Amino acid sequence: MRFEERHGTIYLIDEFDNIIRGYQKLVFCFDTETGTLHKFGEKEVVAKWFHKTVQKLTSAGMNNEAKALVILDSDQCWDPEVINRFLNTSGYIGTWWSKQEMKKLENE
Repeated sequence: MRFEERHGTIYLIDEFDNIIRGYQKLVFCFDTETGTLHKFGEKEVVAKWFHKTVQKLTSAGMNNEAKALVILDSDQCWDPEVINRFLNTSGYIGTWWSKQEMKKLENE
């Protein structure tokens, strides 16, 4: 699967070039410690999954694991190449996020 941007909408495309779904805004939930992408999609759906998962982890005493989960919102214009790497390269979203955080610190 891959993402393509067409006329301001990001589409998820399957291996047969069929459009599976279009997104105006794409949100990712991942683990900052491992770089594992856990969920992507519409903001409301991902946020609901995130809050439920954080609650379960916290209830189980797994506070560090709960704190490691973050939601990455696509308020900015995403480069389809970058979001395809999020989807298709294990751990890439964590590496990308770490670099963005380092850039923020350097610019402060």
